[in-house]
Amino acid sequence: MLAAESGADYVMFGEPENGRRPGFEAVLERVSWWSETLTIPCVAMRAASTKPKRWRAPAADFVAIDEPLWRGGAAAIEAVTRRLSVVEPAR
Repeated sequence: MLAAESGADYVMFGEPENGRRPGFEAVLERVSWWSETLTIPCVAMRAASTKPKRWRAPAADFVAIDEPLWRGGAAAIEAVTRRLSVVEPAR
């Protein structure tokens, strides 16, 4: 909430903290609460190896993909694009 009050353009949930990434359920809970409470857009950060049907964070405005994806080259990026393109936007 301090970020929103300080004029942040967006907030991100799911980034590693102290070398550990929060679990998917924790990220979903935070994103859902944020989108119900505040109007600042939020980003759900996801690990590139996450199962396809679990990629969607229903209330997130954006999804950020973890760094290992970018080392996988064009094939990895195309695979993620296919996964994301079959998901309807959150409403």
